[in-house]
Amino acid sequence: MKNQSKKILTFFLILTIFAFLPNFSKAKAIKKASIVPSKAKIQASKKIDLKFVVKSKGKVKKGALWYVNGLLGGNDAVGTITSKKGGRKAVYEAPDLPPNPSTVIIRAESKEDSSKTATAKIIIKDKKIKKKSAKIKGVAATGLPIAGAPVEVINSIGEIVGNDTTENDGSYLVKIKKKKYEPPFLVKVTPEGEKPLYSIASGDSKIANVTPLTDKAVESFIVKNGGSVSDDDYSDDIKKIKETVADFDGEFEKAKDALEKALGIDTLNIDFVKSKLDPEDPENDYEKILETIKDSIEASGKNDIDDLIKVDDDFIDVNNDIILLYKDKGILSDDKIPEDFSEDELPKIEGVITNPLTVTDTTTITGTVIVTNTITVNDIDIIVSDTAKIVIKDANGNKTDGSFSDLSAGKFVEVKYYIDGDLFYATEIEVKNKKKSENEDDLNGLITQKNEIAKSIVVDGKAIFINNDTEIRVNDSIASFSDLAIGQKVEVDVLLTDNKLVATKIKVESQESEDEKDAEEVKGIIDKIIKSNNEIVVDGIVIAITPDTKIEINDTLGSFSDLSAGQFVNMKTVFINGKLSALKVEVKNEEEGNNNNGGNDGNENDNGDGNDNNL
Repeated sequence: MKNQSKKILTFFLILTIFAFLPNFSKAKAIKKASIVPSKAKIQASKKIDLKFVVKSKGKVKKGALWYVNGLLGGNDAVGTITSKKGGRKAVYEAPDLPPNPSTVIIRAESKEDSSKTATAKIIIKDKKIKKKSAKIKGVAATGLPIAGAPVEVINSIGEIVGNDTTENDGSYLVKIKKKKYEPPFLVKVTPEGEKPLYSIASGDSKIANVTPLTDKAVESFIVKNGGSVSDDDYSDDIKKIKETVADFDGEFEKAKDALEKALGIDTLNIDFVKSKLDPEDPENDYEKILETIKDSIEASGKNDIDDLIKVDDDFIDVNNDIILLYKDKGILSDDKIPEDFSEDELPKIEGVITNPLTVTDTTTITGTVIVTNTITVNDIDIIVSDTAKIVIKDANGNKTDGSFSDLSAGKFVEVKYYIDGDLFYATEIEVKNKKKSENEDDLNGLITQKNEIAKSIVVDGKAIFINNDTEIRVNDSIASFSDLAIGQKVEVDVLLTDNKLVATKIKVESQESEDEKDAEEVKGIIDKIIKSNNEIVVDGIVIAITPDTKIEINDTLGSFSDLSAGQFVNMKTVFINGKLSALKVEVKNEEEGNNNNGGNDGNENDNGDGNDNNL
């Protein structure tokens, strides 16, 4: 009887529980989530539809938040994903260029239960090129036709796809079979006993002249895109650039345009690669340019185009001692001194002349007398050649032509210059009527030049020197001279010291990368250091420290070894290969950390007795 009473009581107790919890038997839960399709291959720039599928108990939100490689919504580098139907579907669009690695991970996170996620792998392939047969043709010349020279045409994956020998007029024609059609094409012509000359047939054009100018355009294109031309074999460089540069044709056009501007012929509408070239027609404009350059180099006692043009990582360096005699050939109305920059872009030095010097030397072989004029301004020796323009400016602002004899010690001058190797050459010197005031306004603008030897930069046309006391900050982080780069927008505090502008502080304005724009901020106390994996644990979250992570200890550059348990950190983090990783770690002192994490940010409820109210 007693047992029967217990059973009855238990039965009524269960009924009571269900009476107070009417929805207990209908509890909602997601059992399983998946993405359809879970694997796919698509070409660059193409789209694919995805669906978030859940198996659940009860009625649940079936939508999801969509991530690409850990980035909500993705970005231009890994592709973007757009949510549809409340997150139940999404459209992924691949980037224009396959990322490296070419597989991206799509992750869908349930809006109902963030612990329920699903992933899919998308492999991005290069854009499919329609295979077709083609003919590459052009003319090889240096001012005279290059006759009887072997021609090789190499496709973008490094295969030699055709050969020919130039005719007496320098012309060639190479037929490319359909199965070998992988543009763009590198054209190589090797004159007898000389180094090869190169050109590129890109875009829809199948015309590729080969001249010293196309060769310099290709060299500039390769160097500016991270390649090396030291071995005179460009095929591997072109292959790598094709794999990494999205707009190959556009970048090559920029290289050609820069060379035209440097040579002062950008107004002539001559395309070094595609324009008609007839080395046997003295009225052909392209032929006139080649002949002019060749004659001008020889008239200056130089050997070839390498003496006129040198390609640097940052700009095309031309030899201003070689005057291009365009007027003689009727190409331009005036002879042209080639320039690295326009007049407004040339860097300047302002200061007092301390050591004007004329050195006379006689060569032992020919007996030729060589005179070299130099001045010293701001401890920099500057060569003043015969082509340098010297101007005297009086108190009323009037200008008259001067000569080297006007450049005496103590004169305050403004010098426009260019750099060849480690030598400074003046293009224009203006003698001021009075000394510049000791205070110099702070400067704002883009870095247009950087000189490693002089340890200087050019901003707003002024040369600014950096010393060990200069404070440099990039995106609010301590940095060094090596972190400065052409094109950065900077604010510079300067002092006029010993008649030269010296930077006391340089601030590079914020130029966040795509990763930094999408980064999440994480603050907290380091709980643990995991040295074996280069990881730290902050508030229970494991965060990877990569070789690219910027670490700053109380406004001083630091390293992983400087991190320790108990430090307060402020971090920018992103997902890299599925792992939460730090882009930047700032370690604050204890007082700052307490101020930043004192319980007033809504993360904790402190009742004043040291106990949390979270139960």
